[in-house]
Amino acid sequence: MFQLILHHPYRRTAQAIDISGFDIHGSVHQPGTTFSEDGREEGSGSLGFTTPACRVKLRPAAVFKKLTALKVEMVVRLTALGQRRNLIEGDSSFAFFIHPDGSLWGTSKGRETPGGPLDFYGTNTAFPGGAVVPLNQWVTLTFMHDGFSTIQVAMDGNVVAARTDLYSPILPVGGYGVHIGNWPAGDSYPFVGDIDDVKIWRWDPDAAEAQFFSREPGPCWQGVFDELGKMARDPLGRRMLIQLLKCLAEKQRELIRAVRSMGPEAVQRNEHYTRRYRELWAAGELSQAPTQALVDEWLQWVAQLLGQQKLVDCLKGMAACYNEYGRMLGTRPGELLAQCDPEFHAYIEAMMVNPIIRSAQQ
Repeated sequence: MFQLILHHPYRRTAQAIDISGFDIHGSVHQPGTTFSEDGREEGSGSLGFTTPACRVKLRPAAVFKKLTALKVEMVVRLTALGQRRNLIEGDSSFAFFIHPDGSLWGTSKGRETPGGPLDFYGTNTAFPGGAVVPLNQWVTLTFMHDGFSTIQVAMDGNVVAARTDLYSPILPVGGYGVHIGNWPAGDSYPFVGDIDDVKIWRWDPDAAEAQFFSREPGPCWQGVFDELGKMARDPLGRRMLIQLLKCLAEKQRELIRAVRSMGPEAVQRNEHYTRRYRELWAAGELSQAPTQALVDEWLQWVAQLLGQQKLVDCLKGMAACYNEYGRMLGTRPGELLAQCDPEFHAYIEAMMVNPIIRSAQQ
């Protein structure tokens, strides 16, 4: 799901060189930002933040305009509290910071509910017995937003706070950009201490395509893509095709968000089903009994988790997308698939007899 887009090891000099391959290098603001050859380990290198103006300002990059999901991992040594200490913040998008009381906070700008106010929401450890970031001690701090409903923060790999009832994905970063160790709009929240390593991941935009082509679809799919290409060359056809894809994607996001909002156990079990499904898909065993049994079990579990009517309503929403935007596709793509990819065609036919899916078609 995640794609590494930035890795600053701060290993050689007081420079923020990205080794992820995305070349999101940073500008280290002086004076006051120092370099040490040692960090968490001997020779690992680290940057020291000693004055209110210290920060690493990341190079503007297109990837920050389309994050959707986000994961940040930082190896830090905090040496002073007394006020909010920013670890990293993306303007009008996300913020990961340490509260004056030492609690760890992760927030993102979005909505709690459809149509709700746009503001920063998230999770933190500011509760009785909640974890605090230690002073003068190296620790790995992690922020994760899954792009659907969940924000969580972790210390040394252990999740210490989470929230699963959010609505918005990570929004695009605003004009002040992304700053490490301070507030993008000024010097209000300076980090004080040392940073050894910073990594950032976003939602992998190529994951779905890679998964689809992990199964050899056969030469006939080229004909299907050609048919869709012909439609896209017509202004009306292109508009309808785009609307269909957007509509289906939104209904899919609603269903995934509903499942993930049910908490860590639901997320873990859903990921188990997802992982097994991907294995069977890649093996090309679509119409075989194990795949059908897995899909039946998966749908039954979701129905129990959300309530069958909720699941049926989501599936009806997907059918409505096709009824509104997809009928002009005609029958040609389906005919091509039935002729030269019988495994996929049999898989679709078997799906249609599932009682939950059948009820959504009525």
